[in-house]
Amino acid sequence: MPKAPKAKVGQDKKPIHPNSRKAQQLTRKASRDQRLGAKNLNTQRTELLADRLVWFQQNVDVEKKCLKKCELASLCKKYLARFEDELDQIDIIQNIGNRQRRQHASREAAISLTLAKEKEEFASNGLELPDLVNAKNFEYFKQWNGEIKYLQNIKLRKIAVQDLKEGEDDCEDDLEDQDMQMDEHYSEDSD
Repeated sequence: MPKAPKAKVGQDKKPIHPNSRKAQQLTRKASRDQRLGAKNLNTQRTELLADRLVWFQQNVDVEKKCLKKCELASLCKKYLARFEDELDQIDIIQNIGNRQRRQHASREAAISLTLAKEKEEFASNGLELPDLVNAKNFEYFKQWNGEIKYLQNIKLRKIAVQDLKEGEDDCEDDLEDQDMQMDEHYSEDSD
């Protein structure tokens, strides 16, 4: 009766020579995986930026030629608070009856993660938003159809918390100027 062949134990853990074909295969595979991961990350980042710009396009006043900094700041505040209604609805649903399970936990977690990331980005170096202060860029932005391939033609600017404070100060100054002009106008009419 013939003997059974011996099983090769530990063959997979054997060290690979750095100049071997197997080492070259593993190196190629690792670099390819790294390239694909970077490409996927860039694609995701671009899609998120496109979604952000579509939101701004839907919520901007189309009748204007360009926006002032204070109007852009208020639009930015509105953007950061865009999920509040949905979070309130989820909270109302959770408070109905004696529910033990959280029904919309995954959506709530996704929203809170997105908001935390955007608020941190807004507080540190700023959110990338379309440059709506520039009239030429604002006109192109209004005509943009939402395609990602034309996204590179839109000028972006980073808006941070400091810009928001400056924009609010500018708005207060503009309102004071308008009030003064109204007062002058009314005083001329009464004379």
